[in-house]
Amino acid sequence: MDDISRILPRTPGKRDSIAKFLAAGFPVETVIDVGVQYGTPELIDTLGDRRHILCEPIVEYHDSIRRTYTARGVDFLLDARAASDSDGTAQIALSTTSDASTITHARLNDADAPGQTLRAVETVTLATLVEDRNLAGPFLLKIDVDGAEEMILKGAAPILSQCSGVVMEAHVESFFARCQHLVDAGLALFDIIDLCYYDNRLCQVDVFFINPAFAPDGAEKPISGAWDNSKWFDLIRHI
Repeated sequence: MDDISRILPRTPGKRDSIAKFLAAGFPVETVIDVGVQYGTPELIDTLGDRRHILCEPIVEYHDSIRRTYTARGVDFLLDARAASDSDGTAQIALSTTSDASTITHARLNDADAPGQTLRAVETVTLATLVEDRNLAGPFLLKIDVDGAEEMILKGAAPILSQCSGVVMEAHVESFFARCQHLVDAGLALFDIIDLCYYDNRLCQVDVFFINPAFAPDGAEKPISGAWDNSKWFDLIRHI
């Protein structure tokens, strides 16, 4: 993708999409990154000069997170609570898709599934997190949590109006339900990025929604004003 990025004006990945979002003039004061694992390089690269609130309940990742963000000079706060739709405690199911013992997935919404390791974690809504930490918006919110995205969106409902953008993973089975949460909150689709295929079928994507309330003039809709051929780009013709 790096080679393609050098010759194309637009690529369907997080880094390029966030860069275009910022170039359009959307404001971001604080990044809220839910489901960090070892780190989110696209957010570090594009928003490394903003404060990052890192929500990651899997403590095995924490040392790597601290090293990565400290090395890049990012102002970050690491919160070990699991973002959810309520404040309290819950069981999180840990699993791996690799041959090693490394944890690759942690599912808050699948804790009753058999054959998984369970761990008790503290939970928090993003609305509570913003209030407790006295966080300043506008926020760029990124969510990638192996299935609990809708729970997190419910807990984030009071602060979605303060988000200039939301980037969220969605599997094909959950795509419309997750998008509907953001549409109902008044947000608009900006991009579909990081397309992944399994057995030759689309499996998952990231959706990028923007808040029209933070849009500079002319940026709240895909097409505004008179048609300009120079702004049209057909990706498939270039790959």
